[in-house]
Amino acid sequence: MKMKKIHITEEQINMAGTDTPRYYDEKTDTWYEGSWNNMYAYPFGYWPTDFYGTEKFCIGDAYSTHANACGKAVKIYFMDVIREEAQEDANTLEALLSDFVNDLETYNYHYDEENDVYVSEDGSDEFDVNEKTDEIRDELHIINYDYVKECVEYAIENLKYVGSNEIEEYVMNYYEEEYKHDFEDKEGLDAVLNEIGSDFYSFFEQGRNEGRIWPDDKLISFYDTEQPDPETLNEILFELNDSEIGVSYEELLNFIIIFENYANGNGEVTACTVADYMSENYGETDEKDDEDDEEEIQYAKQGKTQFVPHLANQDQKREFFKDFRNTRDQAIYAPREKAANSLAQYHAMRYPYGESVEKKINRIIKEEINNIIK
Repeated sequence: MKMKKIHITEEQINMAGTDTPRYYDEKTDTWYEGSWNNMYAYPFGYWPTDFYGTEKFCIGDAYSTHANACGKAVKIYFMDVIREEAQEDANTLEALLSDFVNDLETYNYHYDEENDVYVSEDGSDEFDVNEKTDEIRDELHIINYDYVKECVEYAIENLKYVGSNEIEEYVMNYYEEEYKHDFEDKEGLDAVLNEIGSDFYSFFEQGRNEGRIWPDDKLISFYDTEQPDPETLNEILFELNDSEIGVSYEELLNFIIIFENYANGNGEVTACTVADYMSENYGETDEKDDEDDEEEIQYAKQGKTQFVPHLANQDQKREFFKDFRNTRDQAIYAPREKAANSLAQYHAMRYPYGESVEKKINRIIKEEINNIIK
């Protein structure tokens, strides 16, 4: 296969990796080179998409970084985490609303317009809608304040409660809309993952075989620590074959792969066709005896630490969410006694995704007026 010649200055040297791989073939006097941001190329890799470490092959947008490819998996993973919490919160909220409706019916509450509270028929109990909302919201983790208040008001007006399926659907739609623009770059991904007690770097490290493909230049390359063995590369070819890139498996076999050759332990940058890489037909090799043939061949540079929490059972899942909730509490709610001078101000801080600015201001004003009157 004849590749076009690319002008290279004397300062440039052979280099593997996914940003600017390059290789000079002395036999054909040809340079093979790729650039991630000014040449047509796609980043790709495998990342987990759920609690159990289920992996998905993700391809980023053309000319983008690997954060973009990783973001495809983060979105699925994030919504999976939210779904787990949504299901638990939905069941809890339904149960609380059911008890609330039962109390409304049993004790025949009526509205006291003068004091803006609901009072039981015998006068022994009363509640304010905001306080009742707070009481119920304290038992939940991810459902926003405004929605809980809507459920409380609906229960009062209709003596009926919203079911868990409807609640769960609302929560999923809410988070889908709230974070729809946050999965495309490192900063957005870091913010999203912080919501569930993680961060971009720790999630990215759970990935594997991150690489980049240049369809027009018929070139493919990988992070030096993620260079695949032939069997894995074959799987990646099928993934690329089935993708929107539009390059067939047969064509991919003739692509040039630039890599660090660790078969002989020296990591020298070399290049060959993908077909030759998978048949290990590259570089200078010494004759091996049968014992050497049994030794495992090193394909990637050593040194990367991978953290893959395969959360395989309910106990581990509960532990995960305990950390998730603690992290979220510390980030949003604490320190409560220092950050909030009044209950209304505390609520405004506590539910940043729920109440509108107008409602927050009105609640603070109302409480301050009540304090002055008292």
